[in-house]
Amino acid sequence: MNKVYPIVAEHWKIDGGTCFGVVPKSVWSRYVKTDENNMIPVSSRCLLVFSGKQIILFDTGMGNKQSDKYYSFSQPWARENFLPQLAKYGVTPEDVTDIIFSHLHWDHTGGASYYDENGILKERFPNAQYHCSKANWESSQNPNFREAKAFFEEDLSIFYNSGKLHLIENDSYFNPDIFIKLSDGHTLGHIMLIVDTNKGKLAFTADFIPIKEHVPLAWICSQDIHPMETLKDKTAFLNEACDGNYIIMYGHDYYNECSRLKRTEKGVVASESFCWNDI
Repeated sequence: MNKVYPIVAEHWKIDGGTCFGVVPKSVWSRYVKTDENNMIPVSSRCLLVFSGKQIILFDTGMGNKQSDKYYSFSQPWARENFLPQLAKYGVTPEDVTDIIFSHLHWDHTGGASYYDENGILKERFPNAQYHCSKANWESSQNPNFREAKAFFEEDLSIFYNSGKLHLIENDSYFNPDIFIKLSDGHTLGHIMLIVDTNKGKLAFTADFIPIKEHVPLAWICSQDIHPMETLKDKTAFLNEACDGNYIIMYGHDYYNECSRLKRTEKGVVASESFCWNDI
């Protein structure tokens, strides 16, 4: 059975209005507090999966290849913890066999590569195979106007040029215990993982449902390029997850790592939060 562990690559901040889209601040501020600039804390949560002979990393955080000015807009902190967290579970970068990207936006791919002391771009995980959806790869190579600044060539070129890039076209099993589910809402071909574990089925939702407060149907990020697709896919997924008693792990939630779901007269809502390692 798969063993899985959440790995936080860094914490950072995002504009609250951007995070909650059409939901007014008078509503969302009941649940999430802002700083003086209307920013809220978020995390870059990744997933480490031991699956048979595979050691899989789902997403890699933002890395550190951009300028200080660029990072000043997101104000990241605790960025030095990524590799030590892997080491905590006995994993070196050379041990990772597969990296699956939920999608190719900068805050999910940047940590897969780095510049060495000579300014040469290097793979952080040199023995890994790379996996993303075909739709998102094609989108990254010919981005729409809204997404163009979310893809960085220096994040993407290294695993493309390595010849180790594998493109996923449809919902499918990555291996017998890991299911890949696609959505075209946040970005074309966004991947969510559903992993069989000894604690039950774990759905790592990445940016499909990035934080717990996004479980209600209307709560959709303004960054989603096709919010009605998010709404359609989320409606179907929430019913599936309720029926299957899935554990939901949130890709960007600073305060809440996991929850289950429950049906109420107001629709599907998240249950009380908990940490994966506590169950």
